[in-house]
Amino acid sequence: MVDIIFDLLVIYLVIMAVFNGLSMYFAMMLARSSFADPTFTTPVTQEYPPGAFKAFLKEFWTTSILYLSWPLGLVDRDNEHNRHTTDELPPVLFIHGWTENRIHWRNLIHHLKGERKRRLFTINLHPVDAKLSAYREQLAARIERILSESKHDRICLVAHSMGGIIARSYMKEHGQTKIERLITIGSPHKGTILGFGALALVAEQLRPHSDFLAHLEDGEDLSNVDVHCISTVHDNIAAPFQNDWLDQATNHLVYGVGHVGMLTDPQVRRILRTLLFSTEAEMEPVKERVAQAMQTLEKTARAKAEKEAGKKEDKKTAGKAAPKKKSAAQKNDASAEEKTKARRGRPKKKPEAEKEQAKALKETRKTDASPQTDDKDSAKLAEAKEQAKSDLTARLKEK
Repeated sequence: MVDIIFDLLVIYLVIMAVFNGLSMYFAMMLARSSFADPTFTTPVTQEYPPGAFKAFLKEFWTTSILYLSWPLGLVDRDNEHNRHTTDELPPVLFIHGWTENRIHWRNLIHHLKGERKRRLFTINLHPVDAKLSAYREQLAARIERILSESKHDRICLVAHSMGGIIARSYMKEHGQTKIERLITIGSPHKGTILGFGALALVAEQLRPHSDFLAHLEDGEDLSNVDVHCISTVHDNIAAPFQNDWLDQATNHLVYGVGHVGMLTDPQVRRILRTLLFSTEAEMEPVKERVAQAMQTLEKTARAKAEKEAGKKEDKKTAGKAAPKKKSAAQKNDASAEEKTKARRGRPKKKPEAEKEQAKALKETRKTDASPQTDDKDSAKLAEAKEQAKSDLTARLKEK
């Protein structure tokens, strides 16, 4: 029995390693042109940050542990989180992503509960695969229940991956009056390319330009809610990572960590601690630094695009100005054509038979042009021919 369990564990770890490795490599290829400093204090200095292998190791370790402990997430431990809180600020509801449950928030909540200014709640969305509209209604019921037990009339939503899409759907269908702030972590707001690789209802709805996302974006107004989107350059699930950003939000970018690994990453914890437990006065400088970092990122990307466009234009101009170089095949064809023309210009060599005939004709013309022989000589010549003919006939008869 122990051997079987050990073999299954090895197979599970191998599958996790292969999946995370391939998806991380794919994400790295997509993200190679973007970068932002995670501290929001220095401008962008590189096109693409190091740390892809480090992100893979973190992602492999995090996903392996969290999915092994998935059954533990079926137990509601919200009362333990809120045992010593003061309820000074509006409560926070953590919304998990696809195939996850509340256990994925355990590490993050453990580091945040020490602030004691907010009550922290979680939710389990079920079944594992369903229409996002069904998850939305489960979220609405959970929000109503939390607010009914709180002195506050608004709530803060922190959502990972698919959870961010459900939160936006809730605000569009049920209004934004009960939402103080929305923070999404690795949520593919504009879809993920990996959605084409999974045969599931959730994956189908999270593909780029899907009907669900198109309906969600149609007429969406987030101006009345403080929205923050956190994404990682090395996101191996919500790819490309730029799809995690919203135009009406404050967008944050980290690196060196994968999609699930963000839930245990110190960079993300630092951002969340600032967003959840800082006063408005303390938040303003943070927002300004974030805005400056994102503007620098956009300028870098724009400058790179212009540089590439300039190179292409220079190549086109150079190609028009310079004569086109002939390929080896074209040169061979031209040489063969020149040789053919040269042959056509030369006089043709006459065959040997034609030469002999022409020579005989010249001799005949010379003979015709010479004076006539005597009649006697002609007679003698004819007589000799007749004699030779008679001798030849006689010999043939004898034989």
